[in-house]
Amino acid sequence: MARKMAMHDGRLTPSYRLVAKVVKKIRNEAPTETDVSAEADDQEKRWLKLTTLWSFGSCDPRFGFQYPGRIPGQVVLNTLYYFTHPNDLIVDPFGGSGTTLDACRHLGRRCLAYDLEPAREDIVSYDISLGFPKEAQGCDLIFLDPP
Repeated sequence: MARKMAMHDGRLTPSYRLVAKVVKKIRNEAPTETDVSAEADDQEKRWLKLTTLWSFGSCDPRFGFQYPGRIPGQVVLNTLYYFTHPNDLIVDPFGGSGTTLDACRHLGRRCLAYDLEPAREDIVSYDISLGFPKEAQGCDLIFLDPP
């Protein structure tokens, strides 16, 4: 479908934005205001990967900070982009440096982050082995990346 649309536009191959639109169309989702404004700026979408294998040479400095076990923010962004919707509630039981919090804010998702030893004020001190707190019940996605 993306190839046909690209050929219609006089291109040999589809751009990642075109493929992303097709993916959304297949999922029967109309693009939201957040998606439309984000797609307008190519620089903002350099993290977007349209594969099942994501490889990033370094961590995006906009998401989290140098911290043991830090996950690249680009992994979180791709997960959120493809598997959640704006205003969904995301829970990160291993909040670490706040990468998931920052990525959620960037894409318009709500986020609750927990950690045994929080490194930021917006991460709640909590031992997730005790179970999920009440405010995390019914969340839309749990981003589980243990150290």
